[in-house]
Amino acid sequence: MLVAIYYGATGLACAWAFRKAAFERTSFFFTGILLPVLSGLFMFWVGYQVIRQNWSMHIAPAVVVLALGIRLMAIARLRHKGDFFSTKPVAYETID
Repeated sequence: MLVAIYYGATGLACAWAFRKAAFERTSFFFTGILLPVLSGLFMFWVGYQVIRQNWSMHIAPAVVVLALGIRLMAIARLRHKGDFFSTKPVAYETID
């Protein structure tokens, strides 16, 4: 379940990183934007289905860990003023 959520986020992040170069070539739009977005959404759906169908003592701890991790990340963002959270997102201008 956690792997599905991780891969879902990675697919969306890949498409986001190459958003400015999306229309340089038609083939790149399909392989660099559309396919990662669809794959990421599919993996989020798989994670949701696993949680929905197997909500038991095996899945509940993983969901608790995920929720705790999100809360700890929010606390770190608010308390520590390092450059990790203030760095601009990557946006590739070209695919060469």
